[in-house]
Amino acid sequence: MKRIVTGVRATGPLHIGNYFGALKHIIELQSEPNTERYLFIADYHTLTTVTNPRQLQKQVLELGKELLAVGIDPKKTTIFLQSGVPEIAELSYLLGNVALKGELERVATFKEKARRQPQNVNLALLMYPALMAADVLGIEATDVPVGEDQYQHMEMVRDFAKRFNQRYAPTFVVPRIYRHDRRRVQALDGSGKMGKSEGNTIGFMTSKDEIERIIRAAPTDSGKGPLTPEVEALLEFMGLFDESLQAKYRTQRKNGTIQYSELKRDLFEAVDGFIAPIRKRAHSVTEREVLTLLRKGCTAVTPLYAAVLERARVHMGLLPSMREHR
Repeated sequence: MKRIVTGVRATGPLHIGNYFGALKHIIELQSEPNTERYLFIADYHTLTTVTNPRQLQKQVLELGKELLAVGIDPKKTTIFLQSGVPEIAELSYLLGNVALKGELERVATFKEKARRQPQNVNLALLMYPALMAADVLGIEATDVPVGEDQYQHMEMVRDFAKRFNQRYAPTFVVPRIYRHDRRRVQALDGSGKMGKSEGNTIGFMTSKDEIERIIRAAPTDSGKGPLTPEVEALLEFMGLFDESLQAKYRTQRKNGTIQYSELKRDLFEAVDGFIAPIRKRAHSVTEREVLTLLRKGCTAVTPLYAAVLERARVHMGLLPSMREHR
């Protein structure tokens, strides 16, 4: 029996890049036999980015609605809230004792975020890999699907588990890295990867009029000469929804006969046709339903995390948990 776990940060509305980059793969895993699947909303991890309390609460609830709308099935995947399982935070502190300052400072994502937010380079940001290790090791995951941006983190998770097991006693399952090819969805403005922090996304909750405006505003060129990054992004985006149309427009571009107004019209219809039912389903989910679902998930996973935490405490020489006496 495999046990797969993955998390999604609540840093903003889900978008097409999230879907084709990760969510589509997670949804496909729901049909895999002999597998337990867990997905958590990583609100602890989000605290390093979102500092407005009301904004964070709103984004967690909206994320819950969107995950259900895109196809995460609670009957196949246990959905829970990271902060709803306090054992995760305690375990991350214990794992901090085998996480070395030097290796944490060398993490690529830490250096990148420190560059972007130099006024807020805090301990939580530095300890991100230890918290991620608690997410994974605390539930005894056997396989963790990751893209290129999380591969270094997962290597560290495995190192922490091995280091802890060697220093104290066999405690943690060392998970396999389930590496898969995530599609890097390019922004339509040719600025690079579509991402929340870049403000170049098309979200699942984006209105029909706004989708049309974004696509109409996508830069093009004369249709001749070397292919520009903006046009390449436009053609790549078309392929996400209709590869035959993508082939048609690439041929036209090569022949110098492309009509960008026609391409944009077809692309708008494809994108809106994909997003509209997701948007409708998300609007039909209530906040109460999301809260009920998250509470149910937390209730289901807490005994799993508690058992591993207790084992780690005892192996480190701490007295057994006194929580029951509080």
